[in-house]
Amino acid sequence: MKKKKKPLSKTWTEKYRGGYLGPLDSQILHFLWKWKVATASVLYEALAADFSPFTVNKRLRKLERNELIRANYDM
Repeated sequence: MKKKKKPLSKTWTEKYRGGYLGPLDSQILHFLWKWKVATASVLYEALAADFSPFTVNKRLRKLERNELIRANYDM
């Protein structure tokens, strides 16, 4: 029996299961593209004056779950 070939890797838009990038998601990705590393509190202070810290953390988890960003922890 032949093995099935692996499908080609998907583009980030095909991977993104949310189907919609909101304005806060776009701002977070743009900020991270520019600065490469940031904590959630830095993102909140820099971008989300109209949103709560919980909303910023929720969006970061959503972006990480959809493999658009990667979180690294250092204790």
